[in-house]
Amino acid sequence: MKTKFLSSTLFIVLFFINNQIKADIGEWKSFAPFYGTEVLCMAKHPNGEIFAGTQYDGLYMSNDHGNSWKLCVPSCTVSAIAIDSTGNIYIIITLYGVQKSTDGGNNWVDCNFPSFNDESDFSLASDKDGKIYIGTRKGLYLSKDQGTTGLKFLIHLFIILLEEFA
Repeated sequence: MKTKFLSSTLFIVLFFINNQIKADIGEWKSFAPFYGTEVLCMAKHPNGEIFAGTQYDGLYMSNDHGNSWKLCVPSCTVSAIAIDSTGNIYIIITLYGVQKSTDGGNNWVDCNFPSFNDESDFSLASDKDGKIYIGTRKGLYLSKDQGTTGLKFLIHLFIILLEEFA
């Protein structure tokens, strides 16, 4: 009898401790209307907006911590997002290239990045100096002027080294 009472009491205490721990650290919850589509990338703007790139559905933006979402760029696959120190937003639209927004995602311009059908998997990053880095299957690209022009610098560096030692 004592053993059952102690076991029951211990179970109840552990149950309440477990619930309190969950309340303190939270739980993962689905909070966006992306049911049935893949969210491929996300980024947070310095102003607080959250951007989510999806497969086939486009780019979404939330300015209320994910409670509601607005479609910024429809009907495409956004495979990467980067936001530079000045607040410019860069996205890679698979098979179409790199787009830039200087107004929080309302308007987009093409960065004239060469897109190739066999380079559909990209990565994108920016640094505090406004440089944009794009990784593809064929190399790493760099833009020092906020996406206006670019340079495939690993191959360029290799060519410079070959010329030096030739």
